[in-house]
Amino acid sequence: MVDALKKRLGTLALLLSITGCSSVSIEYDRMTGTAFPPAQTVAGQTVTIASIYGKAGYLVQVKEDETNIPALIGTVSMTDPDQFDYITEAELDTLEQRHRGSPVGPTSAVCFRAALLPTFCQTYYIYGIVVNHWYENNDGKRDQDILGKMWATTDRRAFANFYKSSVNNTDGGRFLRSTAHEIGHAFNLHHEDGDGKTDIMNQTWKVGLRYVFAFVAAASTDHLIKHDANCRWPGMSKFGAVHTDHVDHGWESATCP
Repeated sequence: MVDALKKRLGTLALLLSITGCSSVSIEYDRMTGTAFPPAQTVAGQTVTIASIYGKAGYLVQVKEDETNIPALIGTVSMTDPDQFDYITEAELDTLEQRHRGSPVGPTSAVCFRAALLPTFCQTYYIYGIVVNHWYENNDGKRDQDILGKMWATTDRRAFANFYKSSVNNTDGGRFLRSTAHEIGHAFNLHHEDGDGKTDIMNQTWKVGLRYVFAFVAAASTDHLIKHDANCRWPGMSKFGAVHTDHVDHGWESATCP
């Protein structure tokens, strides 16, 4: 029990050394007929969203909130009978507006750190939703292979999982891994920050079964630890407002120091 307590205190010290007393709160909803990504057991250890980001130096709390949001329905078109099997980003925006209870930007509160000295701690927020649909992009192209999307690119505030995907609804490990990947986008990480092999920021379909539940590439870990707060915390700058290290990713000119 003493060893377990020491381990927890060591982890907390790591989080405080990297992020100060900042944390991330994820408000997570899902539609009826879906599930949240399940915890996995790897080498005897339980793996969750919180533990994945804890290893990266972040205190992330996941609040599983609404669980019975109805899927989209309407008058089915005779020429497009599977219309409501897909969901658009505009429809995701509407769902977020109706169901999100958390703020977008950060909030501050007094907290206590070493020597019980009071300071202001920041909480940043992400909204997530598991939808019982496949994805339809802004050009009307439908895709049954996309597992998730951080669609709120203006401020990196929200992501969605597409539960009709046969991967998400049958493979809990890849479902969890894909969710961690989309949350990585909310931290302004890009596919190019992966190592092309196992890192979370590699696309799930590319790594297949070779994945690990960790950020292992230097580009990923450097970003999460070193880059400007406005460039990495969720709900802040837009996706593509990049650090100078990311300019070669094909995004716009660097707007974060």
